Amino acid sequence: MDVAETFKIPFKVLKFFGLWHQKSTSWRYRISSFVFIFLFLHPLTYDILELTDLISIVLTHIGAGIKTLFFMYRLHDIIKLTESLDNLLQMCKHNENTNIKARVNFGLRAFKMYWFSGITASLLSGVVPIYYRKEHILPFKMYTPFDYKSNDFIFASIAIWQVVINVIGCSIDISIHMQSVIFMCYAAGLLEDLSIRLSQITSTVQSNAVNPTKSFSKKEIQKYYNCELLQCIRIHLKVKEFLSNIQKNFSSIIMMQGLSTSVILCTTVFVLSMKSPLKEPAIFIKLSSYLIPMMIETFLPCYFGNDVMIASLKLSEGLFHSNWIDIDDKFKTAMKIFIENTKKPLKILAFGIFVVNLSTFTSIFNLAYTFYAVLGSVNK
Repeated sequence: MDVAETFKIPFKVLKFFGLWHQKSTSWRYRISSFVFIFLFLHPLTYDILELTDLISIVLTHIGAGIKTLFFMYRLHDIIKLTESLDNLLQMCKHNENTNIKARVNFGLRAFKMYWFSGITASLLSGVVPIYYRKEHILPFKMYTPFDYKSNDFIFASIAIWQVVINVIGCSIDISIHMQSVIFMCYAAGLLEDLSIRLSQITSTVQSNAVNPTKSFSKKEIQKYYNCELLQCIRIHLKVKEFLSNIQKNFSSIIMMQGLSTSVILCTTVFVLSMKSPLKEPAIFIKLSSYLIPMMIETFLPCYFGNDVMIASLKLSEGLFHSNWIDIDDKFKTAMKIFIENTKKPLKILAFGIFVVNLSTFTSIFNLAYTFYAVLGSVNK
C-alpha cells in the first residue's frame, strides 16, 4: 500500500491551509500562511489536559465571535431601543427618577468592575511568556509559521501580539455584553419607580394636580386620581414592551454566554486542579484571573434579570398600599384589573426558553460541576 496515497487528501488540505512548511517552501506560501494564522488560531494539543485547556480558549473566541455577529445583526434595533428608552424616561418623570439613577449607577459600577477584571485577566496572561521566557512558552498555544522556539525576538513579538489581541477582544466582548445588563438596570429602576408612584398616587395628585388656592369638587378630584392611574398603566405597558425588545435583541447573546460559560468554567477549573501554584505559578495566575470575569459575565445578567422580576412583583403591592378606599368605583375596577395583570412577574428569557435570574445562574454552575465530574472520571 502506498502511504503517500493514503494520506493524499489530508496532506493536500494541510498544504492548502498553510500548515505544511518545509525548507523548500516559497516566501509567498509563508506570507499567505501568516495571514491565515492571524485569522484562525490553530492550538496544539497532546493529551486530555491540553485538550481541556484548548476547549476553554476556543469557546471563548467562538462565543465572542458569535455574540459580535448577533450584535451587528441587531445593531439597528438596539439603537431604536435606546431611543424608546429615552421616550420612556420622559413619561416617567416622577421624583426626578432617583430610583432609576441609583439602579443605573450601580450597573455602571458593576460594568467598571467587570471591565477591570477582564482587562486584568488579559494582561496577566502575559505573565506566562515572562515566567517561561527561557522555554519560549506563549500565553496561548497556537500554530505559527515562525520558529519562535529558537528566536527571542519572534517569541516576544507573538507573545505581545497575543496579549494585545486578547485585551482588544476582551474590551469588545465586555462592551457588547454589558449593554443588555444596563438595559435591565433601567427596566428594574423604571418598575421600582412605578411601584412608588402607585403607592403615592393620591398624594401625588394632591401635590401636583390640585391647586391649593382653588377649591375642587370631589368629582374633579376623583378624575385626577383616575388620570394618574391611567398614566401609570400606560407606563407599565411601555415597560413591558421595553423588556420584550431587550429579550428580542439580547436573548441569543445571553443564551450563548450561559452555555459557553458552563463549559469554560468546567474546563478551566479542571486544568487548575491539575496545576500546582508552586510549580507552575504563571499558568495558575493566568487561569485563576480568567475565572473571575467569566463568573461576573454570567452573574450580572442573571442578577439584574432577577431584579426585574422582583420589581415587577412589587407593583400590585404598591398600588394596594395607596389610599384607594375612598376613591370611586371606576378607580377600584381599574385597580383590580391592574393587580390581576401584575400577578405574573415580568421575565427576560434567554432564547425564549430559560428565565434569566439567579436560579439560572446556580443551574449553570451545577451544569459546570457535572461536566467537571465527567472530565475527572475520563482523566483517571
